[in-house]
This record gives sequence, C-alpha cells and structure tokens, in this order.
Amino acid sequence: MVKRNTEVICRIFAAAWFVYLGLGMLAVQTSPAYAMTPSSEGTAFAGLRKAVDHYEAQGFLLLGKFEYAQWPATVISEKEADDEISFTLRSGTPHVYPGYVGYRLKVVILEDTSRNESVLVFRSKKQKGEPRQPAPAAAPLQKPAAAIAPAGEAELAALRIGITRIALQLSSQHRQGPKRRIAVLDFLDAQGKATSTGTIIAELLISELFRTEQYEIMERKLLSSLLKEHKLNMSGLVDLSTARRVGKLLGVDYIVTGTVINLGTVLNVNARTIGIETGAISATGSADLPQDAFQQLR
Repeated sequence: MVKRNTEVICRIFAAAWFVYLGLGMLAVQTSPAYAMTPSSEGTAFAGLRKAVDHYEAQGFLLLGKFEYAQWPATVISEKEADDEISFTLRSGTPHVYPGYVGYRLKVVILEDTSRNESVLVFRSKKQKGEPRQPAPAAAPLQKPAAAIAPAGEAELAALRIGITRIALQLSSQHRQGPKRRIAVLDFLDAQGKATSTGTIIAELLISELFRTEQYEIMERKLLSSLLKEHKLNMSGLVDLSTARRVGKLLGVDYIVTGTVINLGTVLNVNARTIGIETGAISATGSADLPQDAFQQLR
C-alpha cells in the first residue's frame, strides 16, 4: 500500500513538473523580449532592395551592410538579439552593434552561387513596450502657430540619427587599443566626384566621431591647407601609395572617406576607414539620409 501511494505521488509530481515546464516555455515564446519574426532562411532575393523591403515589411530598418556576394543571393542564416548584437564575417572580422537599448536587432547572412557572403544588419522600427499612438483628435478649425512644426525638422532629425549611426558603426569596429589618429576626407558621389553634400557629410561625421572618444581627429582647415600645399584634394578614396604619402604628410594612422549614392528621396552613404600602412579597409558604416535635409544646410 505504501509502495503504491509512493508511485502515485511520484506520478503526480512528474505530471506537475511537465506542466510547469510547458507553461514556462510558452511564456518565453510569447514574451515580447523573446518574440521572433518568421525565419526567411532559404529565401532568394534578386537584389539588395528586394531583401531590404522584405525585412522592412517584418518591422525592421537597415543599419548596415557588408556586400561581398553577387545578387541574386540566398539567406543562409539569421540571428536576433535585444539591445546589442555581434557577429563575425567569414574573413574573421568581428563586428558589434551596441547602443540600441530597447530595440530588437537582426543579422541576416546571404550567399550567392559561388558562396560569397553578404551580411545585412537591421533593428526593429519600434522599441519594445513603445505605446501605440492614440487616435488623433478632431483637428481644430485653426491650429495655433506654436503647434506647427518648423519645415524640415523631421528630415534634420533623421539626418542627425543617420550620421550618428555611421559613427557608431565605425567606432564599434575600433573598440580595442589606443585612440586612432584620423583625417576625414570629403565623400564622393557615384561618379567619383566631390560635391557640397559630400563636404557636409564629412563635417557632420567629424562631430559624431569625436563624441565616441576613440579618435584624435585632424582639424579640417589644417587638413585642407596641407593638402593644397602639396597639390592634393580633400576628396576621394586614395590608392595605397597616395594613402601612405597623405598619412605621413598629415601624421595620421587612418583616413575616413566614402561614397554618396542618390536613391531619389534618400542618399545612401557608405563610409570606410582605411589604414595608412596597409591601405586596407578596417571599418565600414552606412545609412540612408533624407535628401531634403541637405537643402536646408547649404
């Protein structure tokens, strides 16, 4: 009798334990902190725009990309995390995207038919727990002047966020070691020409890079003066021989430059840090900036 009672108690305990585990797993799966978007592994995309549109439809915004594959490319893996995400390229280069507290981050790795790799990094459009916007109240017959936002304010805010994002992407790949001595050159358009927009981007990026406290940045006026003296310009992705010459001339270890591609309403900005001694790219960053914002800064 005692043995039978013991067996019954054990069975009841085991059943209760499995119910507890099941409820715990259900809570984890349904918790906003662990909510996973549907996997897209195995999906082939004809181009970058198609891939970005796909993940935007899932509620994500593109933060950065490392394109080595040729399109079309197929998703071979995805990774999600909260607040911060890290990954390592096939080349062995580690990357970290910190500073997105409250956001869901996603890393998507794609391959082409030759197994070349491309990586896309996204964040959620909204923070976790962000309240829904209340239904708009009926508009008054006449809006008070103070309630009218200055024209272009949203575009300027988006511009600042984009430049900050690029600076964080570059600095997150330079987290180890002492401060790096850098010079920031003007950014070029798709045809390799210098523009006023490229100059503005360089100026804005200097401020954000300085705020990371990871760089000693050469003052732009001194940089311009020295380059003109030696018949060099402020723009361009220089080749290895010129990079070494410029680096020794300026006394810097790295040059930051990049390209600006006009996509219509936005400008796709791709920045890179180039080592003077090797001529190799040591860090990259990218963001889409609203084109209208630059009209207000000229």
